[in-house]
Amino acid sequence: MTSTYLIKRQMHVCSYVDSHCPALLSGKEKIHFPILSPAKADGTDQGMLACLEEICLQIHDELKVFFPNLTGQIFKMAKADNKFTLEDVEILSQKNCYTGFLNIELLRLKHRLFEGGWSEVLQRELLIKDEAVGILLFDSCRDEVVMVRQFRVGALENQASPWMLELVAGMVKGGESAEQVAIRESREESDCAPTELVKILEYFNSPGTSNEKVTLFCGQVDASRVGGVHGLAEENEDIEVTVLPFEEALAGVNSGLINNAMSIIALQWLELHKAELLEEWL
Repeated sequence: MTSTYLIKRQMHVCSYVDSHCPALLSGKEKIHFPILSPAKADGTDQGMLACLEEICLQIHDELKVFFPNLTGQIFKMAKADNKFTLEDVEILSQKNCYTGFLNIELLRLKHRLFEGGWSEVLQRELLIKDEAVGILLFDSCRDEVVMVRQFRVGALENQASPWMLELVAGMVKGGESAEQVAIRESREESDCAPTELVKILEYFNSPGTSNEKVTLFCGQVDASRVGGVHGLAEENEDIEVTVLPFEEALAGVNSGLINNAMSIIALQWLELHKAELLEEWL
């Protein structure tokens, strides 16, 4: 199994410049590096090897300059959009005020203001949660997604039902990577074993009240024999597995039937990137 991001950049080693380079989508930038073509390697085996080694060194030198510059550009863009950092927050006190399945901390703090100066001292309750991981299980051959349905106490006011249609998901436990959690939860909640993982994104779920960060993946699975009820008895899990055509799941987002953030984000991401994903997986 491999874990990867969808490929956003490609490098072609050639000596034809624009005449043979692939066409790019609108808004995509094409960058050429002055690198020798492997086709120019000839003569003895030793001479060809020397030529190829020179090409590898050229690629190494070009990328060593290119990627730090690219990273710097991205960082500058982020800085341009947000002039504040953690140094612009002063935490005066922080104490635990509740410990249970969830923990709550009480903070007194102040922060810098957009028009200068500092805010008044603010009191904020912060819900402390471990990092969460969600995975959209996708059968690219059958064009189906594997989702789960379970009771959610936070959805008691949902008029349709507090049993929500969701992604397979779970919390990071000590020492686990997000990828390991995605695989573990896939087995526990749906009896699926992803053969490929693509990271979608990371986001803060509700930063006004909680520190919970979510990492989303899309995983390649075989949905042909998936179903039933799963979950860990020691965690009182009662999870029904549901297999849906992708278009039906997407319609559920548009109709409001699927109304939780993880599922909406992942399904809309798949709608945007499905062609790239199929090219990579099929």
